[in-house]
Amino acid sequence: MNRAVVKRFLDVCKGSREFRDGLKHDPQPLLQKWNIDVDPEVLRGLWDDEHPDLTESEAPHPAVRDYLDWKASRLRFQQALRERAENGPSHFQNWRERQIRRFMTEATPEQSEAVGHWPFVLELARGCSVGCDYCGVAAGPLEAVARYTSENGVMFRTLLNVLGDYFGAAATTGFLYWATEPFDNLDYEKYLRVFFETFGTTPQTTTAAWQRNVNRTRRLLDQSRRDNGVMNRFSINSLEQLRFCMETFTPEELDDVELITQTPGSQMVQVAAGRGIEANPMAVRGTIACVTGFLINLVDHSIKLISPCTDLKRWPLGYAIYRQAQFETADDVHEFLKACERDIMSVPLDDATVPCLREDLKVEVQPPPKQFVLKTEFGELSFSDTVQIAILKAVDGVRSVGKIVRDLMNDYDPAVLYYTLGHLHQDGLFETLPDPAALDQPPLPGGPDAGPPGIIMSGNA
Repeated sequence: MNRAVVKRFLDVCKGSREFRDGLKHDPQPLLQKWNIDVDPEVLRGLWDDEHPDLTESEAPHPAVRDYLDWKASRLRFQQALRERAENGPSHFQNWRERQIRRFMTEATPEQSEAVGHWPFVLELARGCSVGCDYCGVAAGPLEAVARYTSENGVMFRTLLNVLGDYFGAAATTGFLYWATEPFDNLDYEKYLRVFFETFGTTPQTTTAAWQRNVNRTRRLLDQSRRDNGVMNRFSINSLEQLRFCMETFTPEELDDVELITQTPGSQMVQVAAGRGIEANPMAVRGTIACVTGFLINLVDHSIKLISPCTDLKRWPLGYAIYRQAQFETADDVHEFLKACERDIMSVPLDDATVPCLREDLKVEVQPPPKQFVLKTEFGELSFSDTVQIAILKAVDGVRSVGKIVRDLMNDYDPAVLYYTLGHLHQDGLFETLPDPAALDQPPLPGGPDAGPPGIIMSGNA
């Protein structure tokens, strides 16, 4: 029993209710059925909710200690990626931080922790050939892919250079799929290679088509490992797929692959965004969107400024769109980035600004020590500082910053009032989501079915 086998055992536990239930009663037939050679008792602290969690110091078996070390290293790596994503330009980072703080009280703590708020994503297709019934971004059918022609290659490299110049080190945390299946594009690996040549790392790939061409999947994993890649992911949509995955790949081949088991009886939590609520009426209000930044599509030549949200009535795909446009050149993309920075991210909180508490925040006055609480469905923010409380009570969506300060300056220093207002603003309390009805919906160049030169239109890549 080694670390990779321990991970395989836990992957099956996560994906199969029959396997989990059987471990407590008669595990050997199930272990033989799945061809997993472990001692469930040794691993009980990893899979049995009724058993105390194992810690590294308590783990009696070397493979368990190795697995716990590996798990901790993955968490450290994810944290390092998040810290790298914080290195964008200051106006963007301030806006991004406000959206992160907004989302922290708009979602469950587990979901808030899981969302990376990456700075950009580049789609290399329009639509998806897989059509997962639970798709959180409701990807449409595959219509077109951006093959790696000379023209698309130049555009892609130029876009990466623009994004690299704008984001700096944070650009290395971007990736190349959204409402798309990476393997739908036969040149996906070429794009990954260019990304590596530009930024020195290979972005994560999440694929639900890993089983279509196993040799191609293996080559992709090898390329990612060779080119400084991160942990890739397979979406598993049935127990039959889970079994095929286990029969096809060795534990060592899946050692650095996360299995997203969307199987019946899985322990994975599904969210209601997109098609999620249709597939699972018990899905929680939430989102799979993980970008607070720019969504760029190389087929449509479109770009959007987006951020995750859980207001699924207004934004049913689980992310709000703040601005969108078409582009013809990379210079157009650069201009879009700067325009968003100027018009959306850098809007000052000056005397004329009328702050308004977010619609999802409900005011609740409580006795000390909390005194003043802003509550949402998923959490609460407590305030005991008298200046903060005075300001929050004065924010009514009618009075401007200047008026609030004038009304309170007899009791508090104006400098302290302005300083505190700035902090409340940066905490995301005034971050009202954009109105979908007010969003521009520009047509694609040449009509709804047109694509830029170099695009191969296809229903099956």
